[in-house]
Amino acid sequence: MEITNSQQILTYLNDFSYRDSKYIQELIQEIEKLRAELSQKTVSMVKLSHYRIITSNTLKRKENLIGWDKANQRVFQSIANIQKINKEEVSMLNSLLTQVESVEFRDDEIYSGPLQYLHRSELDSAWTAFEKEVIDTPHSILRSCELYIWLVTLHPFSNGNGRTARIVADWSLLEQSYLPLCFDSSVSSHVAATIGSDERRKEQSITKTLNAIIRAYKISLS
Repeated sequence: MEITNSQQILTYLNDFSYRDSKYIQELIQEIEKLRAELSQKTVSMVKLSHYRIITSNTLKRKENLIGWDKANQRVFQSIANIQKINKEEVSMLNSLLTQVESVEFRDDEIYSGPLQYLHRSELDSAWTAFEKEVIDTPHSILRSCELYIWLVTLHPFSNGNGRTARIVADWSLLEQSYLPLCFDSSVSSHVAATIGSDERRKEQSITKTLNAIIRAYKISLS
């Protein structure tokens, strides 16, 4: 079935039924097992950083790496200062990533080929729901996954939405002492619901994101 309007996107985002999934809980248990294993070893994160860059189409360009480094520095500083994720901080990260001095939410419609992201008229109310249902919820691995899925689906900025979604999820993971996301390809990171795309199931998107965390551990342990 094809997604034909913004309401279907919002329904997708607000589906939290996967939390009762046995398979999702098994993936979380695997992450905890890998984290315990990694804590017993001394490993370099250089390999993980390399894999994270080569599986991103945008980060393969040198000019984008400059913004990526600056945004990562901001994240580590924010974690050290116990800064909470909020709209202002997300906008600041997008500004650093895109190297645009001042960033506001997009004021027009945005497309990926023939596919359209959430209508601009729905963005502000969707962000309010995002703050309530995701940002303001207790820390957890699933919260980190939701941060990524919501941001990449809302596509609130004119540019750099994928990188922003990833680095905000990384922030949530790192401040809980988990490794950051590492998708196996740019294709596997596509979890956004868009008008004109096939209907998505939230559980499948959560599964993809959890597997990106698992992959980060397996790379670091290899």
